[in-house]
Amino acid sequence: AAYKASDLMYATEKINQKKGATISLVFAHKLSKIIVKLDKETGVNADLTNAEIKLTNVVNKIALSSVSGSGITLGALSGVEGDKGELTIGKYAIEGTAAIVIPQSTTSMQFKVTLANGGTYTAAIPSDPGNFAPNTAYTYTLTLKANGITVTASIAAWTPKDGGSGD
Repeated sequence: AAYKASDLMYATEKINQKKGATISLVFAHKLSKIIVKLDKETGVNADLTNAEIKLTNVVNKIALSSVSGSGITLGALSGVEGDKGELTIGKYAIEGTAAIVIPQSTTSMQFKVTLANGGTYTAAIPSDPGNFAPNTAYTYTLTLKANGITVTASIAAWTPKDGGSGD
């Protein structure tokens, strides 16, 4: 749960500001966001209620190399066996479910959907673009069909929002 809810953000430092002046910081996400929507083809008799959606073969450890005015440098992805695994993105929800992941290659990942009755569907993540990039949100729609599952994707910048101000 903590991994899924994690986020790493960075704002460029502001220097030479007058004492008492308001400083605006614009933060950028340094991790990737995955949003998954689950649907079923007309005629498929599957109950999506409580369906669990996972992502397999996910790198779940990485070194943070540095933080500086030029941004954040993420170290090499961990090569230690066992540092890849399944990430539970969430349970079925009409509006979709989401998780945060470390930027990494998507080429060996799969979605795994387990229905409440124990039925399981798996599907590879589309190989385009091939990598999860920082500050990017990936929305996938998984459609259960009588003979399998299809995956469609859309990719967009993870839109920053003004968080307000404070002291």
